[in-house]
Amino acid sequence: MGSGGVQEDSPAFCPGICNVPDEDENCTEVPGTCCSQWICGDRPTNCTLETGVVHPIGDTWVDGCERCACLFSIDGAYVRCYRLLCIQPPHRDCEEVEREGECCPAYHCNSTTCQVDGRYYGVGESWQTKDFCQTCRCTKGDPVPVIECEEPEVCRSPPSPACRPIASVWDAYLITVPKVFVRGGQSTVCVFLEDDPPISVNLTLTMMVEKDEVHVTVVETVSANHVCVDFPVPDGGDAYDVLLIEGSIGEVLVSKELRIRLVSVGRTFVQTDKYLYEEGQSVKFRVLSVEGERAAISYEDLDEVWVTSPTETRLVQWLNVSNSRGLVQLEFPLAEHVQEGAYTIHVRTGGRVTTQDFKVEPYVLPRFEVTLNLPPYTLVTQTDGRSLC
Repeated sequence: MGSGGVQEDSPAFCPGICNVPDEDENCTEVPGTCCSQWICGDRPTNCTLETGVVHPIGDTWVDGCERCACLFSIDGAYVRCYRLLCIQPPHRDCEEVEREGECCPAYHCNSTTCQVDGRYYGVGESWQTKDFCQTCRCTKGDPVPVIECEEPEVCRSPPSPACRPIASVWDAYLITVPKVFVRGGQSTVCVFLEDDPPISVNLTLTMMVEKDEVHVTVVETVSANHVCVDFPVPDGGDAYDVLLIEGSIGEVLVSKELRIRLVSVGRTFVQTDKYLYEEGQSVKFRVLSVEGERAAISYEDLDEVWVTSPTETRLVQWLNVSNSRGLVQLEFPLAEHVQEGAYTIHVRTGGRVTTQDFKVEPYVLPRFEVTLNLPPYTLVTQTDGRSLC
């Protein structure tokens, strides 16, 4: 690398000096957020598809059912593709039907669910009409499910013309749930009341995650304007599952089915003692994993650790690595004659794989010559400066 260039008007989080390669290194500039990146030598500077189409770094396109992007790496430009996201079905009982020539399926719900006011209910589910005077249920029919409703509730006449109705309790509550639920953590559901307390709250919360079900019941007379309940979130499960809220708030019957999103909060960090190594040196690295919404240190053993060469050949591996101290430290020696290029450390733990790259190539530490120009003599009263080259 050659001399550095100063990055003007850079944000506070950007480095003050950016590396610029020498002109004779035959490098291509790739604009970055703070500093430009460089692809040197014969490494690819664009992404060329099998069809002959060329995409520059940073370009994105749709290829069939995948969205692709041309990305930058130290080994040159490369293509990474992700499958397009499809709209989730309106109900878990809807049938998924593949469509020829389409990436996403169609959903047929009429033969498996009941539709009321734009909402879908599965067989066995119940709901209240908009006026809260009837309870209806979706029941199994032939050939499609049918809706059966109870007799509407008849309101009593006032005992005297002087009586007036009390305030309505319709829409007198607000239920709040988290935007995402953390697997293996704690989540909180709150009920906020608009009517003056005390109000009786009788609710059952059921979270269904694969084969696991978590039930939490709230039965109390609320003297404040809200009540909250904590419940554990099971590990595992799909990205989306269901939370059922059933019961009553005051005189209002509640039956809510919410589609919830589950996420895993866990990361693994791999750090090497340096980034650039020479032949025959030892590569030392350490592994730290954190889990949960508070990023607590994980003491779970590492399932597998392995190192691959630039040609993706597995060079060394460790299985069932003990992590009793929360920090794993490993090392391995490089051969005297080893392939130059980018090597990768892989760590598998908690169902995820984390990678960290390092490079092997010859290098020489930079040396500098310092010359100090001094006059023949200096008086104590002199304040003029001296030159340093």
